[in-house]
Amino acid sequence: METSVINAGTYTKHMNLTYKTNGYKIKDVLDYSYTIKKAPLTITAQSCTREEGEDNPEFQFDYDGFVNNLNSAAL
Repeated sequence: METSVINAGTYTKHMNLTYKTNGYKIKDVLDYSYTIKKAPLTITAQSCTREEGEDNPEFQFDYDGFVNNLNSAAL
């Protein structure tokens, strides 16, 4: 069973199992749920300076914590 999940949330899976034990064929159903929590994302402004009277510089940021090949474009 392969599962591909990219979003945080609670998921429920349903499995039908068949196995043999002591000469008997057993069929069983298994339902289970699991929760994927949101990953923490840290955004830090880079240091910058300006002289009095100058326009403010464009702020630059560092990002830490993106998952699933996401980047700042996802914001």
